[in-house]
Amino acid sequence: MNKDKSLSPEIMVAAILTTVFLLYLLFNSLVTDEPYTELYFEDPMGLPKKVKINESFELTFTVNNLENKKMAYRYQLIETISHKNKTKKYNYEGAEFMLEDNEAETITLTHRIKEPFNQTKITVALSYKNKNQSIHLRLDNENQEILRG
Repeated sequence: MNKDKSLSPEIMVAAILTTVFLLYLLFNSLVTDEPYTELYFEDPMGLPKKVKINESFELTFTVNNLENKKMAYRYQLIETISHKNKTKKYNYEGAEFMLEDNEAETITLTHRIKEPFNQTKITVALSYKNKNQSIHLRLDNENQEILRG
C-alpha cells in the first residue's frame, strides 16, 4: 500500500487562488484613496517651550493637500492667554491660499505675546471645504516667578 503524498492539481489551484486573494485583500486594505489634508508643525521638537513678554518667536507649519483636487485653505492664529486665573482669547488675521492636489505650503509666522501671562496656548486653525483642523503649542512665561509675586 503505497499512497501518493502529492497534492492534486485542484487543491494546488485552490491554494494558489486563496493566497492571491488574501494578498489582494492585504494590499488593498493598506492603500486608501480617501482624501485628506495634513497640518503639522515643521520642527515640533524645535518649538519654544518658554518665551518672554514682547519677545518674538517663530512658528513654522505645513499644509499638505491630499484631497485629490485643487483646494482653497484659510488659516488663522489664535492666542489664548492664562494669567492670574483669567483667560483671554485673541484672534489674529490669517491668510487664504490655494493648493493644487499633492502640493504643500510651508508658512512661517513671527509672533510675540504682548501682555503678562502665566501660560499661553497658540493655535493654528485651518479651514477648508466645510472642515476644520488645528494644531496647538503651549508656552510658559520665561519670567514666571516675577509674575507670581
